Amino acid sequence: MRAQAAVEYLSIIALSLAALLPMWYFVSTSTDSVKQDLRVGTARQAVFKLRDAADLAYAQGSPSEFLVEVNVPEGILSAYVSGTEVVLRLGVRGGTTDVFAVTAANLTGDLSAMQDSQGTHLVRVKAQRSEAGSTFVNITD
Repeated sequence: MRAQAAVEYLSIIALSLAALLPMWYFVSTSTDSVKQDLRVGTARQAVFKLRDAADLAYAQGSPSEFLVEVNVPEGILSAYVSGTEVVLRLGVRGGTTDVFAVTAANLTGDLSAMQDSQGTHLVRVKAQRSEAGSTFVNITD
């Protein structure tokens, strides 16, 4: 009789684990997906803030200058300005994704300090005039 009860208890435990393991896997993968979406959303917010500041500095002209506080998520593989784009490249499950925003201004600058450095960054956005007389915006972390 005791052996039968022990086998029944083991059966109940085995069935419970068989039911809980798929649920645990689902919750784990859902959590990873939400974290990834949050990181991409944070990166999107950062590039949009920089774009808006660059457009404002460009509209006001030289010598306008702003300090923009942006929150940089973990997993940034590269951060740069190119032409009229602000780009953050993130490592995500399955590869990489580029989060970018296009500005009205021509951009120069260096955002490499954002690479592998999550958290709050103060970024200087400054309108400058070239020797040819055109206005461009320098974005530097």
